[in-house]
Amino acid sequence: MMAFAIGQSTLLVLIIMVIMPLFLDLPYYVESEMVNKYIDRYNKQDKRATILSVMNMGGNILEVIFLLASACIANIGISVCFIVSAVLIIILSAIVFLLSRSFYQDESENS
Repeated sequence: MMAFAIGQSTLLVLIIMVIMPLFLDLPYYVESEMVNKYIDRYNKQDKRATILSVMNMGGNILEVIFLLASACIANIGISVCFIVSAVLIIILSAIVFLLSRSFYQDESENS
């Protein structure tokens, strides 16, 4: 994202636009695996659909919030928008990494 803010090369921007969706899907797969293991760990298999639906609704609400926030940031300036997005992605990635690491450590200790 920061490359969008400072990049002047069209080729660089195109490469990032092709690769970025792949990286943005990674947290979804990690989260899905963590949720399914959580459901299995606490024997909530009969409520799996409900739990996953609630998580999906929460994700949709977060998308709306982020879209509104990005619209507000875009009014400030496009470079600021991409820099803020990059910083948020880095922070959220670090949080997901730390949570998944502690989740898997707890799981290995329980085994």
